[in-house]
Amino acid sequence: MLGSGVRAPEGALYADKYRNQIFIIIRMNNFDIREEATDFGKCWYISDLKKSFRFALYTYDDDPDTVYLSNVFVDEKYRRTGLGNIILEMATDIAKKMEFKTIILKVLKTSFVHEWYERHGYRDFVADSEDISYVWMKKEL
Repeated sequence: MLGSGVRAPEGALYADKYRNQIFIIIRMNNFDIREEATDFGKCWYISDLKKSFRFALYTYDDDPDTVYLSNVFVDEKYRRTGLGNIILEMATDIAKKMEFKTIILKVLKTSFVHEWYERHGYRDFVADSEDISYVWMKKEL
């Protein structure tokens, strides 16, 4: 597990699987990366130390091919700068390096963010069973 305030040197993105443990090292800037075991699988919370963005990736133990993207956030002063696009690229890169085949997320169907995800290759997958105004989207890697 990488601790809070990890400072990694400039460079590329790496992920390594070993005995069901996933270790992520993002070598781009200063990041806070927190890994947690959950009742259902694992979760990684990723943000920059300036708190200008954050997102989470989580998995279910019974579905080793799928990773879920959630809690995507860009601070208001950094919106419309391309940072959200970078977050999606980063999440996709991490998922590919960890050998997942699909990324799934949940979004409000009428939100502008739904169209933004579509522009990045996500497609409607199934309506949310708890709230029909939300839809699950997926992207094959």
